[in-house]
Amino acid sequence: MEQSHTTEIKTALVETKWTIKGFSAIKVGHLLSPKFAGTSAHTSRTLTWRYKLVPIEVGVTMDPACKTEMKTAVFYSTWIIKGFSSIKTDKYSSAIFTGLSAFTSRAVFWYFSFYPKCYSDRPYVDAMLKIDNGGSSKFYADVELELNKPSKDNPKTTGPTAVSGFTKIGCDMSMSRTDWERYLLQDDTLSLRFRISLHEIVSEMQKPLKMLPEDSQLLDNYASLFSSGEFFSDLTVVIGKREFPAHRAILAVRSPVFAAMFKHTEMAESQQKRVVIQDIEPHVFEEVLRFIYTDTVQGLDKLAHELLAAADKYALDRLRNMCEECLGKNLSVETVTKTLHLADLYHAKQLHQLAVQFIAKNIKSMQTHDWKDLLTNNADVAAEMFSELTKLR
Repeated sequence: MEQSHTTEIKTALVETKWTIKGFSAIKVGHLLSPKFAGTSAHTSRTLTWRYKLVPIEVGVTMDPACKTEMKTAVFYSTWIIKGFSSIKTDKYSSAIFTGLSAFTSRAVFWYFSFYPKCYSDRPYVDAMLKIDNGGSSKFYADVELELNKPSKDNPKTTGPTAVSGFTKIGCDMSMSRTDWERYLLQDDTLSLRFRISLHEIVSEMQKPLKMLPEDSQLLDNYASLFSSGEFFSDLTVVIGKREFPAHRAILAVRSPVFAAMFKHTEMAESQQKRVVIQDIEPHVFEEVLRFIYTDTVQGLDKLAHELLAAADKYALDRLRNMCEECLGKNLSVETVTKTLHLADLYHAKQLHQLAVQFIAKNIKSMQTHDWKDLLTNNADVAAEMFSELTKLR
């Protein structure tokens, strides 16, 4: 006997609406909706249901991490020893050479010693190196002696040596007396060229990061306000023949000086829609505005002196720090006295300290009248200079 069975499916569609007010203030783990009711499509049975809402964080917090980075500075030093065959002492030492580390621009000092009369009849050279105190960097160094004739057997140290205080770098670089004499020049002069590699390692803990689903567009939005000119601007800044549309609220929130200018009703700037500034060049003020809107600057290397003055005038501390860092990395014998003067004039304490240290370390290379005039006219700088010179002894 054949049997049959019929299965029938019917679907009931029920629209429901759940309104949640104050959604952004939810602090609980989950929310339950009120009960909803309806009837089934086939047998008209009564059904009830509710919804559960579980808020989740948009970002995902990452565990703390450590970042380690290494940079290497390579220094070449030449030491010329005249009258080599007439050396009578047991030890000769070179003058002190100086440089800066690659990562944190810490001051580095080194010198070489030559021992012509050793008991093993193998004269040798060694190198001593010192790093300025401070900071958390770790330093390792190695050195190679490049003689004045091509050779595959140039003496070198065996692997990098950890540097702490005045440290001898690696092993002695020795050769037989006959080999040394092969590298003499015709006038009984020995020319020694050294290659020092200073490896700086910096490790730092990185704060937990919040991984957002997409990059923030806040800076892009402010950059568009800066580049779009008159887009919703309520103020015009006049510099010479150029006019810069701007927004009072943005200038005020970024600069206490602008805030005070717009706040006090007795000041003309607070009542007018035009502000005239006469002590700054247009191209410099354009970068000041760029920094105010975007926290960035274009052409900092060329405008650091001018922007330092503007940062001091408008109390833009981060811009001041950017200028100090740029100028500190580019100090030279020709510019350091001018830079020190500007540092004092515009309250750049970090730059002042870097300039004083640079002068102390390079005083023999500077024009005498530059630093003598500086010390004569500034007793405080003179005291700092003598203190730095004492540390170098």
